[in-house]
Amino acid sequence: MKLIYAFMVMLLLTACGGKNFIRPDSQSLIVGTTSYADVVKQLGEPIRKGTLTKNDLIVQNISYSYAEAVPFSTILSSRAMVFYFHDGLLVGYDYASSFSGEKQAAAIDDEKVAQIKKGDKKEKAIALLGTPSGEFIFPMTAPKGTSSVMYSFISTSRVPFIGGVKVTKKVVTITVGPNGLITDISTSESKPS
Repeated sequence: MKLIYAFMVMLLLTACGGKNFIRPDSQSLIVGTTSYADVVKQLGEPIRKGTLTKNDLIVQNISYSYAEAVPFSTILSSRAMVFYFHDGLLVGYDYASSFSGEKQAAAIDDEKVAQIKKGDKKEKAIALLGTPSGEFIFPMTAPKGTSSVMYSFISTSRVPFIGGVKVTKKVVTITVGPNGLITDISTSESKPS
């Protein structure tokens, strides 16, 4: 899950790059059902491929990303999406964007997050926070039967003429037990110093 941010920072350092893509509709991404071929058919060949071991199983990951900068300004917009597959089926994905038309939809409202409690239904979190930017099942979560939804917010800018990139990110991860009830809520945030 941290892969999306590392990949986005690497892309941003080049200021422009990647292959532009449109985020797939979340209804077309069904964890446990959508296949690797389905994703590639929809988005084309990924710009990066890799593997990792998660809960003693091999998971394949593919990445799509795009960034563009406005010359002589601090404006830097980017989007990235990472997909995870086990045995050819989607077991997780995450999306983050700093394009102005997309980042507000992904902004995380701390007051709404505070209303979500352990023991609440997953549907309550989605009703409060909207469509998740990511979703994960085993082996990306553990134990088997648990799942998680993720809300990722990212803001990017650059320092003109110097080439530095400033990235602010915030992620809320909501873990759900086999009974559909929330078992954990975690938040992480990082800002440039």
